Amino acid sequence: MQPSTNRCYSDDEFIDAGATIQEDVSTATVIFGVKEVPMENLMANKTYFFFSHTIKAQDYNMPLLDKLLALNIRMVDFETIRQPKTELMKNPPRLVAFGRYAGIAGAFDFLRGIGEFLLQKKYSTPFLIGSSYMYQDYFAMQIALKMLSETITKGGLPKALTPMVFGVTGTGRVA
Repeated sequence: MQPSTNRCYSDDEFIDAGATIQEDVSTATVIFGVKEVPMENLMANKTYFFFSHTIKAQDYNMPLLDKLLALNIRMVDFETIRQPKTELMKNPPRLVAFGRYAGIAGAFDFLRGIGEFLLQKKYSTPFLIGSSYMYQDYFAMQIALKMLSETITKGGLPKALTPMVFGVTGTGRVA
């Protein structure tokens, strides 16, 4: 396993669980990740598992798909690992997917993004909270959100920004 300082589990925790930590993973035949592997890091003739965001022909990732093909890489996209289709279930759910807390973190980070956007537009904004990864746990995020709510309740929002309406759509686990 490659070392990393930005995982939720430390390298030491992986070592304690029996993993070998090393920078060079070129001897591996199967490589697991979560997000897209940068194209310059792809190794020919390997099998990769990660969310490639290519299954729906997303334009921004077609160069990645081309590179996978050029390097003779077997790609197993987590989006395609699903329960078997049945007569009653034509579009079965994924077996590997982000869950409820990913959705909460995404919504929380959206609020921070609103704050950064408003600040860039020279508005005073209560939405300048930390990103979700900056909080120790879910409880700490709830406290920050409560403080944001109290700030808005007490001081309101700039008139030019009201009413402010957010819509959340989707049917997935993260939505």
